[in-house]
Amino acid sequence: MKVIDKQGQREQTHSIRMYSISEMIAILENSNFVVQKLFGDFTISNVRFNNDYRRLQLVAQK
Repeated sequence: MKVIDKQGQREQTHSIRMYSISEMIAILENSNFVVQKLFGDFTISNVRFNNDYRRLQLVAQK
């Protein structure tokens, strides 16, 4: 990413980690959360248990 600030241009490096559904559930369960629902997008339809979605919304309760 290039950021242009008052001193001029500088580059910043960021890393992004993608998690599978199984990994996200494990992370939440290891933190004492219970996953209530999974959504593959911003609709109310439930997600199939696979990794075909680009985004994932989880509803979890502690």
